[in-house]
Amino acid sequence: MILIERSKFALLVRSHMKASNMLLVLQHVCRERRISLSMTQEEVCQLIRLDPDFVEKYKRRGKLCPVEDQDGKQYYNVLDFINLKDMQESKRIFYQTMEQAVPDTAITIDRE
Repeated sequence: MILIERSKFALLVRSHMKASNMLLVLQHVCRERRISLSMTQEEVCQLIRLDPDFVEKYKRRGKLCPVEDQDGKQYYNVLDFINLKDMQESKRIFYQTMEQAVPDTAITIDRE
């Protein structure tokens, strides 16, 4: 169990809701205007602070598929990078919270 102050939790929930609403609006606008959310690997890595070596590992595994333009420049679906970043962050957050966690305690009840 993780304990967090009520005010900090409320701020966290508000930030999450704001980000979720912004994402919904952005997805709707892109869908309605038939806009593809694509960027180069360098642009996305810089924008969301994703390690290029981490990205290369997943490219070799076939998890990221670029689309080339007429000039041969490669573009990627931004959502693929966001999912990759989420995967990377979820591991980091898990290990970080485990390091600071209070160990679970079990209570044994003797039944006579």
